Amino acid sequence: MINQVSTKGVSYPQNYEAEASAQLQSGVFLLDQIKRDNCEARNILELGCGVGTFTHKLQENYPESSIEAIDISAECIQFAEQRYSSHYTEYKKADFNTFIPNKTIDLLTSNAALQWSTDIFKVLKNVTPYMAKSARIHCAVFGPKTYYELGAALSEIVGTQVMIPAMTFSGPTEIESKMKGLISDLKLSQKTIDIDYPSINEALRAIQNMGVRGEGATPKINWTRSTLTKLNEYFLKEYGVVRLSYDTVLISAKV
Repeated sequence: MINQVSTKGVSYPQNYEAEASAQLQSGVFLLDQIKRDNCEARNILELGCGVGTFTHKLQENYPESSIEAIDISAECIQFAEQRYSSHYTEYKKADFNTFIPNKTIDLLTSNAALQWSTDIFKVLKNVTPYMAKSARIHCAVFGPKTYYELGAALSEIVGTQVMIPAMTFSGPTEIESKMKGLISDLKLSQKTIDIDYPSINEALRAIQNMGVRGEGATPKINWTRSTLTKLNEYFLKEYGVVRLSYDTVLISAKV
C-alpha cells in the first residue's frame, strides 16, 4: 500500500494531518535551515503545501512576507485556507510539475513533496528564471532509502526482490549531479526520521492517508491477512517494533 502518490493528491486532509509525523519533523529541520541562512524572504513560494502546516510556520517566522503556497489537492487547499488563513498568504490549487510563477521569488521552499514530482529538476528549472538575484532555495525531500524496512520485509516474504517507488526517489548524489549549472552554492545534508507504529496495519493506513496508493510495487503484492501477519512478525523479529524510516535530504542553494 505504499507505492505511488495519487495524481489528485490528498483527498482527506484531516487524515493527512493526523498521520504526517515525518513531514512535521522534516519541516522542523527545514525551517531551522531557512532561519540559519538569514535570507531576506519578501516573496516566498512553497511547492506542495499540503494542509498548510509548514506554510503556517513560515507565516509565524516571516509575518510580513508574501507567501504563495500551491498544492494539487483542492481539498488540502480548502483545509489550509480555513485553518491557516492569513492576509499575507495565498493558497492556490496548482500542479508544481508545470507551475510558472507570476512574480519574482526571493525564497523557494518545499517540505516533503518534491520527491513525488515527475521530474524535480524540471520543476526547479521552471521556477528559477523568476527568482531574484541571490534568491535562496531551501527544500526537504524524501530520498531512496525511505521505507527501506518495508521493501526488505516484502522481499523476504515474497521470496524475490520487491521494488517500491520510494526506491526511485533522488538521493544526494543524483541531486548534486543534475543541479550543477542550474543553481550555485549547493549544500546537501541527510537525516533519518524513524516513525514507530502499533502494527503493520496502522503503518500502511498512515501511508495511505498521506495520499499514497498501492498499485506500484513490483511484483504486485497480494495484501492478504496472511501477508499482513507475516509482515508484523518480520518487523517484530528484526526491530522489536513496526518501524518505517524516512530518508530526508535537505537542499540549500542560491540561484
